[in-house]
Amino acid sequence: MHISINQLELSPYQTDILHKGVMDKMYQNQVKVMAWSPFAGGQLFDTSDDKSRRLMSVIEPLANKYQENVSAIMIA
Repeated sequence: MHISINQLELSPYQTDILHKGVMDKMYQNQVKVMAWSPFAGGQLFDTSDDKSRRLMSVIEPLANKYQENVSAIMIA
């Protein structure tokens, strides 16, 4: 049996699978990724969180540049 897709936590807030070789291994095995929690469970919209504020300072200008809403940029 071949696994063709795996749902993993992936968002601008949670990028571990991009930096730990998980995505590379999945690509090698022809397994697609389905992003779970692309908005980090709402954490990205928490203005009291430093990491969220830093991420939004990058995401919001991109949304303006491409005339999209912030959510569309996060899941692109």
